[in-house]
Amino acid sequence: MTTMEHTYENALAWRRKQSRRAWRPFFRSASADEKKCYEAVWEGLTRRDAVIPMPVNDPAIAEKALHQCLDDDPVLFDTGPIELAISAAGTNMLVTYAMDEQQFTDTIMAVRNAVTQLKRACRNKSRSDSIRYLHDYFVQNIRYDRSDDPAVHEAWLVFKEHRGVCDGISKAVKILLDSCHIPSRIIKGKSQGEGHEDGHAWNLIEENGTWYHYDFTFDNTLSEGSEDIHYDYYRLSESQIRRDHEYTDVLSVPPAAQEDDWFRQNNCYFTSKKKLREYIRSCMNSHRKSFTFRLPYTKDPLVTRDSICTLVKEELEKTVLFTTVYSVSFNERQMVMMIRLQ
Repeated sequence: MTTMEHTYENALAWRRKQSRRAWRPFFRSASADEKKCYEAVWEGLTRRDAVIPMPVNDPAIAEKALHQCLDDDPVLFDTGPIELAISAAGTNMLVTYAMDEQQFTDTIMAVRNAVTQLKRACRNKSRSDSIRYLHDYFVQNIRYDRSDDPAVHEAWLVFKEHRGVCDGISKAVKILLDSCHIPSRIIKGKSQGEGHEDGHAWNLIEENGTWYHYDFTFDNTLSEGSEDIHYDYYRLSESQIRRDHEYTDVLSVPPAAQEDDWFRQNNCYFTSKKKLREYIRSCMNSHRKSFTFRLPYTKDPLVTRDSICTLVKEELEKTVLFTTVYSVSFNERQMVMMIRLQ
């Protein structure tokens, strides 16, 4: 590995190079004037200019282009407060940066090291295997941070300190996918919990010509305190993600209509109780400590849960494990159940 000198100029150069890799759905859908302002914003932010002249004298277009650029390219994370100076002569964007040169250099180099390491791990993998590797890495190595630290919303903290919330995690995922030349975008919306809903962010990722929803954050929190990796929110279709996520804008990248999630790909989706029983029996006989599966969606999931628990108990009683204590975790909205034998 070639060592890059730890300088401000090299940090700027690496960030600009990484930024060029970004897949830009907002830019692709922008009008001609919006694209002009977007390009000016990108040039200025990647150089960390304090004043960025707008080629179109329209404050609304300039502001829209700014948000589009930042949404497309989360590696531009050092942007602070921004004002528009408007006059008859034109519109200028006045940018304050959240990091000084030394802070920026240290942070970019930490991000570069993490991205380079993970990109190298995906070098000889297929697109599907790369996505799986990155998903598992985030589930196993990133801590969901419930503190009030505002930095948890930024990608750099995920790379530098291995912690963050959905906003920072989805941004970090996009930076890595951009680095691996895998088209993706960040979806912003809401997630539904037990009697409440919260602002949320996740990723839409292109695989074999089809766009699927991936919520690394939800799988991360479901896997907390366990050696198991959850795939409840891995490669979901439009109808599946909308069971507990809400959003409005997907631009020109419509998500998959056909359900082809992790469970279907790994023969862990069951519509037949007989097949499910055979699967559970096989897992027990092979002495697996945990196993997971997805069931067809129903409006009465608790009845399904109780039925499956009865089935598990019956199978335990038929094996040498009849005294084993077991626990059940059940994602009602996604109809995913995990059985852990203790």
